[in-house]
Amino acid sequence: REHELSKLSSLEYEKYNMHKLNLVYGREYLAVTQRAWLTTFPTPMHMHHMWEARYFGQKHVVTTKQTHFTSLPSSSTSSGNGSDTNDVWKKLDYEDYDMMLEEQHNGNANAFVQLPQYRDNGSLELTLKVVSVAPCVFEIDNFLSQIEIDHLIEMAKRYNVTTTEMKQQNQLQQLSTNQNTELTKAEKKKRKKVLKNAKSNAWIRREDSPIVNSIYHRAADMLQIDEALLRHRNEHEHTELNTHHSIAEAVHLTQYVSEQGYVPRLDGSQPSIVNRYQPNRFATIVFFLNDKEQMEGGDLIFPRAVSVENHDGIRIQPKAGKAVLFYNLLPDGNLDDLSQAYKRVSGNW
Repeated sequence: REHELSKLSSLEYEKYNMHKLNLVYGREYLAVTQRAWLTTFPTPMHMHHMWEARYFGQKHVVTTKQTHFTSLPSSSTSSGNGSDTNDVWKKLDYEDYDMMLEEQHNGNANAFVQLPQYRDNGSLELTLKVVSVAPCVFEIDNFLSQIEIDHLIEMAKRYNVTTTEMKQQNQLQQLSTNQNTELTKAEKKKRKKVLKNAKSNAWIRREDSPIVNSIYHRAADMLQIDEALLRHRNEHEHTELNTHHSIAEAVHLTQYVSEQGYVPRLDGSQPSIVNRYQPNRFATIVFFLNDKEQMEGGDLIFPRAVSVENHDGIRIQPKAGKAVLFYNLLPDGNLDDLSQAYKRVSGNW
C-alpha cells in the first residue's frame, strides 16, 4: 500500500487524505444523526434562511411588494412608437439595477416595483403551506398570475429554446408514420428511448424582462434572501462576498409530450472535494404553468416522503400559478436524500 501511495502526485495525495478525513467524519455523523453523510467535510454552514417544517399544514406568511402583473399593454393602446410594449420586453443591465438602488437610497420605497401601471396595487401576501416535513416541502398557491404565466411561455417560444435533435425527431416521425404497422420489439424500444429524450427546453434569465425580474425578486422575498444575491451585482454591492455572480440559476422551462418526465433525482450535487466553498443548490422552486385539467399526469412526486395518508410518496397536483419550494440540503449542509423528486407529464409547458 505504501508503495502505491508513493506513486501519487502531491495533489492526488492531498485528495487521498481529504477522502480519509471525510470517511472518518461520515462514520461519526452516522452514529450521531442516523443519516449517511452525502457531501464533503468540511462543508460551510448555511448563510441563508430556512423555513421550518415541523408539522403538516404549518403555514408561513410572507408579504412582498412584488405584486402580480394583471395586464399588459396592447399594440392598439401603446404610444405611437410602441414604447409601452417594448418596456415589457426590455432586457435589464447593471445600469437599470444601479438606478433602482439609487432611487431606493433617495427614499423611493417602491423603486424596485417596475411597471406598476400593469400590476396590482399595494402588496402581495404569499402563504407557504407545509406538505412534507421530511423532506421540507412547501406549496404556495397564486405565486404567479396568468399574465406572468403567459409571458414566461411566450418568452420560452421567442428565446433560448433548444429542441430535440432533428435526427431524433425524424426517427420518431418514421416510427409513428404508419399506425397500422406493428412495430418490432427493437423498434418499440427505440421509440420509447426517442420519446424519453424528445423535449423542448428554454432557459430564461432574470434580466430578460421586468416581469421575470419581478418573479425572481418575489422568490427572494419568499425565501427571505436579499434579492441582490439572485442577480449579478456590481462591485459596490455585497462587498463582503467573494463573488459578484448570482446564486440563482436561469428559470428552466421544459415541454414534455405523452409518457415523458424525469426520473427521481436529487437537485443537489457533489462538488469537487478540493473546492473549499462546496457550492450547492440550496433550494429548488417549481412553478406550475398548467392546471390538472389541461393534462394527464403532471404531478410533482417525492417518492421518499411519507405522510399519514401516503406511505409511498407525496404527490403535488399541478395548479396554474402554484409554486413548490423544497430544500435540497439539511441545515447542517448535508444533502437531503429524501428530497428526490420526479415528474411525469402529458401536456404543455
